Amino acid sequence: MEQVIIQYGVKQGRIAELVRSHGEDILIGRGFNNQLVIQDDYIAPQQLRIFQQENQTWWVEILEQTNSVLLNGKAKEDGSFQIRSGDRITIGRTTLSVYSAEHKVEKTRKLLTRSLHQESISLTLPLILLVLLSAFDIALEHFVITPQESLTTFVTTSLLSAFIVLIWVSLWALAGRIFRHNSHFGQQLLATTLILFALSILGPWPQLVEFTFSSTSTGTVLNYLLAFTCFALLLKFHLLFATNLRRTGAIALSISALVVGGSASYQYYQQSEFSYEANYSQVIRPSFMHLGSDLDMSEYLKQTQQVLDAIDKQNVADKQKAL
Repeated sequence: MEQVIIQYGVKQGRIAELVRSHGEDILIGRGFNNQLVIQDDYIAPQQLRIFQQENQTWWVEILEQTNSVLLNGKAKEDGSFQIRSGDRITIGRTTLSVYSAEHKVEKTRKLLTRSLHQESISLTLPLILLVLLSAFDIALEHFVITPQESLTTFVTTSLLSAFIVLIWVSLWALAGRIFRHNSHFGQQLLATTLILFALSILGPWPQLVEFTFSSTSTGTVLNYLLAFTCFALLLKFHLLFATNLRRTGAIALSISALVVGGSASYQYYQQSEFSYEANYSQVIRPSFMHLGSDLDMSEYLKQTQQVLDAIDKQNVADKQKAL
């Protein structure tokens, strides 16, 4: 290759730091008389010399043997060795990448969240959605799930939850400011609010399925599955906006599986080894589930007593006929 490019300090989403040579030697070390100065205490003042031979091949000469020089993870004992496009040279705690000008880069990846990066998404829309989420939770809890509780309790809980959401998003925005020099606070708040909306809507369903199939295990599995999915999605968006990590989906799935799996294991080992109750007897009808015309306890006992009285009368009549 006619031209060699040495890339160092690789950081995703940043400007690439490069040194190019069209045939000139490249000296690498800590000294300021080098073409590439690297501040690494494990590198000599003049560590490497990269030069081109007459046959257009590029070679590396090791000028200092204090620490090993690795080529693609393997130590090189020779005083010089040939390099090609795509090789990695490691000295101390520094890794250098070797490329040619014709080196092929990866295909452009499609940004699935491109609509969330628009400047039109300011703080107004996410904050409005957060207020709507709080109002939705208050209405759901007060009118559907637990209507016997006071409205003040739900309002206080909802405001506290909204404050916690803002703190959570602010911490991720701070991470984005540190790692990407852009907080993306509005986008992160919007994604968090939408996921919490989905969680509020889907949250009561495991109880409904549990009661329908008379199985606490089914409800437990659905609860853990819902928590795993929502937490993984939440981490996916936060890592995407706040860091330059690649494969954020795989990382989010791994962390979510670790957290939810650890919680499930802890709950499992906290349970008693033997239960005197059948599985179906532990299932409680959800308070938001109404079957036909629900009766209060006094009316139910009254109707039950009427049925028992009718049975007693029938028994007395049968005995009289037998006599």
